[in-house]
Amino acid sequence: MAQEHARVRKLSGPLPFARVSAVSDYAVARGERWIVYRADATLDEHLELYSVPTDGSAAPRALCGALAAELDVQEYRIAPDGLSVVYTVDTRFEGGHSQLFSAPIDGATPAVRLHERLPSWASILFGIQISPDSQRVVFLGDLLVDGRGELFSVPLDGSEPPVKLDPLLADGVVHEASISPDSRRVVFRMSQGDLELYSVALEGGPVTRLSGPSIPLGGVLEWRLAGERAVYLADPFLNDQLELFSVPIDGSLAPQRLNPPLASGTFVDPDSPLVIDPAGEHVVYRLFTANFGVVELHSVAVDGSTGDARIDAGMGSSGSIRMTASGRVLFLARPAGGNANSALYSVQADGSAPAVQLGTLPRNSNVTLFEPGVDGKHVVFVRTTPSALDVFVTNSDGSTPEIRLDRTPQDVSSIEALRVGATHAAYSGRLTVGGQRALFSAPLDGSAAPLRLLEPSPPLGDLYPGITLVGANVLQRTDWNEDGVVELFSVPLDASAPPTSLSGPGAFTTVGDVQRFARAGRFAVYLADQEQDGVVELYSADLDHGGPPRRLNDPLDATDDVSDFVVSPDERAVLFRARHGGRNGLYLAPSDGRTRARKLDADSAMLGGVESDYGFTPDGKWIVFVSNGRSNFLTDVFAVPSDGSAAARSLLTFDGAFGHLLALSPDSKRVAFCPSFSSSGGLELVSLSIDEPGFGVQRLSLPYSFAASVTSLRISTDSRYAVFRADVVTDERYLLYSWPLDGSTGLVPLMQPHSGGAIDFACAADGRVVFRILQPQDRIELFSVSADGSAPPTPLCALPPGRRVLEFVLSPDGRRVAYRADAETDDRYELFSAPSDGSASSVKLSNASRRDTDVSAFAFTPDSQKVLFLADTLRNEQDDLYVVPADRSTAPKRLNPSLAPHGTLFDFRCSDDGRFVAYRANHDERALVELFRVPIEGGVAPVPFSPPPIAGGDVRAYRFVSPSEVLYDADQDEDEAYELYFGVLSELRRPAAPPEPLR
Repeated sequence: MAQEHARVRKLSGPLPFARVSAVSDYAVARGERWIVYRADATLDEHLELYSVPTDGSAAPRALCGALAAELDVQEYRIAPDGLSVVYTVDTRFEGGHSQLFSAPIDGATPAVRLHERLPSWASILFGIQISPDSQRVVFLGDLLVDGRGELFSVPLDGSEPPVKLDPLLADGVVHEASISPDSRRVVFRMSQGDLELYSVALEGGPVTRLSGPSIPLGGVLEWRLAGERAVYLADPFLNDQLELFSVPIDGSLAPQRLNPPLASGTFVDPDSPLVIDPAGEHVVYRLFTANFGVVELHSVAVDGSTGDARIDAGMGSSGSIRMTASGRVLFLARPAGGNANSALYSVQADGSAPAVQLGTLPRNSNVTLFEPGVDGKHVVFVRTTPSALDVFVTNSDGSTPEIRLDRTPQDVSSIEALRVGATHAAYSGRLTVGGQRALFSAPLDGSAAPLRLLEPSPPLGDLYPGITLVGANVLQRTDWNEDGVVELFSVPLDASAPPTSLSGPGAFTTVGDVQRFARAGRFAVYLADQEQDGVVELYSADLDHGGPPRRLNDPLDATDDVSDFVVSPDERAVLFRARHGGRNGLYLAPSDGRTRARKLDADSAMLGGVESDYGFTPDGKWIVFVSNGRSNFLTDVFAVPSDGSAAARSLLTFDGAFGHLLALSPDSKRVAFCPSFSSSGGLELVSLSIDEPGFGVQRLSLPYSFAASVTSLRISTDSRYAVFRADVVTDERYLLYSWPLDGSTGLVPLMQPHSGGAIDFACAADGRVVFRILQPQDRIELFSVSADGSAPPTPLCALPPGRRVLEFVLSPDGRRVAYRADAETDDRYELFSAPSDGSASSVKLSNASRRDTDVSAFAFTPDSQKVLFLADTLRNEQDDLYVVPADRSTAPKRLNPSLAPHGTLFDFRCSDDGRFVAYRANHDERALVELFRVPIEGGVAPVPFSPPPIAGGDVRAYRFVSPSEVLYDADQDEDEAYELYFGVLSELRRPAAPPEPLR
């Protein structure tokens, strides 16, 4: 789905660590003589490639040789003949690039590079394929054009240079490829406006387009090879109505539609994989129908020679679909009568006979897991009831009764992994007592009770996901010997010998986290407990030159930390608050970290210290903060020049026991301040000059001050008025007021006393204020008013009774407002826009396709000309990303590709130049949240800004650095260990200037 992955460099330094396992993943070679695995056996998070005999008869050997500390083995594939391994080595993008190697699986000779040394900008991308005859390797790389994924083929022994397979197109990007079973052709998906399917000879030659024409934003979503044909999902007739097609991979015939004509709202389910029978003759797929969301299971010949047939006997299906070696389809469906959620069924892939239920299903029971045997005859399944869990075996055609394999069902409360060999079934699950995972095996004939093969001995030890059968043994990753040290073990299925560790112990893992980050010019500034677990400190990382991050704060004790920070307007300095000995101090450091941070507040023995509402004036010349430097009961508002030319000066002293509100004027000259309690005994508003001695302190005493409260405070965009929300007339009835900062007049009501309460407000262009107000008949409407109160408020929208404006956002230039409201249909919240001065009527920006369509989030682009928003226009409660002109001069345009039924698009951000949008989403996989970028004009596939994270990993937060660079934090290397990364896409950017010398 994505064009390429960004080059990513980790910015945060090593986090606090604990000793853990070396093995991250493994694969078994054909013939089951060798195991290949990645491990950080020599250095934490430094993954190298190893092989070891499956019988443990020899020690592991490193296939990649001794790698430098900055290198990692990223991707690897074992050749089909089991004799060689192909892998990529990646320099973590610290001035280098991925490269491709092959090595004999026994490590007898050194690895061979499969290409010439690459230019500094070039890289091997993900997606290694090895031909079935083990002669050639197909891979994606940007070897010719920086950042453009292209397809290459090279001999596995490196005897010839790589050959480019895809056509020379200016904007074509290859996404993935597969090699035909006869090793003659390569089929690949490429985007050139749309995602389409192509074919080319393995050694190169003319390229043939296989898929038919597509509509805009359409194209091939999923595809599989089936013998000499390719089957694929596409929406060539109606956007998002996916259908199933088949085409010869040599392009000798036009694509053929395999599914029957579809009604509106019916489509081939993209969330369910296409399943091909072992002979490559039939494809099984799910059809989502418009009839109350029923999902049907269908089968059709891949060449279209037989018609489409529904094979689930009208029951519908759910969960996974498995194909046995004998060509039977296994699936779960709700049985007639409704006694269970799901039963297990089997049917021949060609649909020549009706589906049969496997095993019995007592009332209130449910089949939750199943696995076919390697012989194609046996099926093992797990059946649960509210009080029990049982494991059974039966024949895949239902010809024999079920046999119960577990004789002690109370030992295990859940089963998470299941594999079926020729004579035994192996499964792992959580123990009923203690909750630990354990590994079991049971003979398929039921002749003996299950054997407990492996159970972690440390109190916190565990088994890790996935088990693999190798002959009469089972492989399992576990920290069986030492908590946190995960090794790869082999144990006989009959427990005739103790577990054998095939790998050595590992190194370390992180326990800290990146807490928050921001961009500061060409530096990333972030908070993390990377030196001491729980002690958060402030760091700066150089985006251009790399190197280890610099700590900006002085060393801290175990009870201290840095709580927050602010980047200066020119991004050259960082202002932060750090706690030392129970008191918060304020510090200023250059964002490059080349000089020591300067303390801004005076040293004091008082507890508390600097409050959290400190900051720069908009011009960056002053820093304003609040601190109790004189007494625990007296607090001062301070101002200090950011250039260090003078010490902090107190602008006001007040009783600081009950909090305050503070706002800085846009012209950087004034401070509006409202203490919750003043020394004079009443509530008042104060105007202070930052650096104008003759201005003095202007005060406004508020009426009913002992009962009143001010909840929010702003300064108008013309810097003339303080605008605030307060209940100074009637207790708990909050209205909107203003006051001139020069104190020339008194309190200015911006709303009539009898009007409904103001909910929130924002300062717009030309000194106007936009606010929401609660009106009669439970309406929440949007108004605009001049901060000087010279005219009554102007309504920006008119709503019927009971309708509401949920929220609003001002454009960056303050001249338009976008808002969500159910103005047309009750409880359907759509997006509208209007001039902030009310000079023109509002316009609706979003489309509504159903009664339950809603807009969930929205924002203006930096130039104020467009609005981005999320809406579930296509599928209820599944948001897509759209862009529309703020005046709706054209209709909204969707920016993301079609999401799988359980895919989610979470949020978005626009680049500073307004050309691109980044968003977090899991297009296809519910558990992985990745970061993508797409042009704001749309029309092309999104590009991943982050590489695929580990299982359970996700991107948490992100910021643009430039249109082609992004900062993000994610647990992409270790689950729940959030670290900071710098992703760079292929666009050329200015060369980095040499770093300044340290002073």
